[in-house]
Amino acid sequence: MRYKKAVFYAFISGILFILTNWRIFPWFWKLLTDWLTKELPEYENFFRTIFVIIFILAAFGGITVILGGIAISKEHLFTGRFLIIIGAGIGLITLIILFIFVAIIEGLLEAMRLLFTLQGLAVILAILARRNAKKKKRWK
Repeated sequence: MRYKKAVFYAFISGILFILTNWRIFPWFWKLLTDWLTKELPEYENFFRTIFVIIFILAAFGGITVILGGIAISKEHLFTGRFLIIIGAGIGLITLIILFIFVAIIEGLLEAMRLLFTLQGLAVILAILARRNAKKKKRWK
């Protein structure tokens, strides 16, 4: 298996997401869907279908990240990377928002401590999994 690191990171990240019960916020997807359908009403059915699929995948966060690791182990890099970013994406967005608020209110040192929580570690490992699942460039 060529992508051992990526698979390892994805599995550990997925397990941490499951253990910490990290989940998405349904109101975020509803807000985004409502805004897009208001701006582009002719694509309403398309947006709703796509967002339902993404919402379901994101709702299973850790499981989706683990499925991404399995896809990478089978060398389906695009699918694996996609599943990892969907499963961990909301966690990343939440971590960034939390980081900014804590940095403003409590200071940068307190914000840096967020990275050393289980949720922060899960997001970091998901990012590492995606980075290690790139096709190797061959020299000509």
